[in-house]
Amino acid sequence: MGRPDPQTVHCITEAAHALAYVVIVNRRFTDLYEWGRCTTRLSLAAEIQHRLLPDSFTCNAGRFTVAGALEPAADIGGDTFDYTLDRRSLHLSLTDAMGHDVQAALLATMVVGALRNARRAGAGLASQAKDAHRAVARYANQA
Repeated sequence: MGRPDPQTVHCITEAAHALAYVVIVNRRFTDLYEWGRCTTRLSLAAEIQHRLLPDSFTCNAGRFTVAGALEPAADIGGDTFDYTLDRRSLHLSLTDAMGHDVQAALLATMVVGALRNARRAGAGLASQAKDAHRAVARYANQA
């Protein structure tokens, strides 16, 4: 048995790509994928952070590939990343809310939420940053 021919490799690649989409889309409706993926229980802060992450940690768009991971995965609290594509741009954010506790996870959630909200409203990069800054400042004044 030799190497598969190019057509077979192409078919296997396409099938794997389709299966990856099925897993990504369906994992938000069940805990089965999490049970299979996680070997240790997440801290509460890490659980919050994992819900904040993009649905897929990788994106291959032909001209580029984005890939991310967080370590230690079971005890993160303020570190996160986010990305999205539009017709002309890749939007990427990296957030490090100091700490590994629930407060850091909540702060990171607020920042990513503010960035997403501004971006989805059509705001430019500077306006997105200002909105995130305002959210953090309001949070700091309430604490």
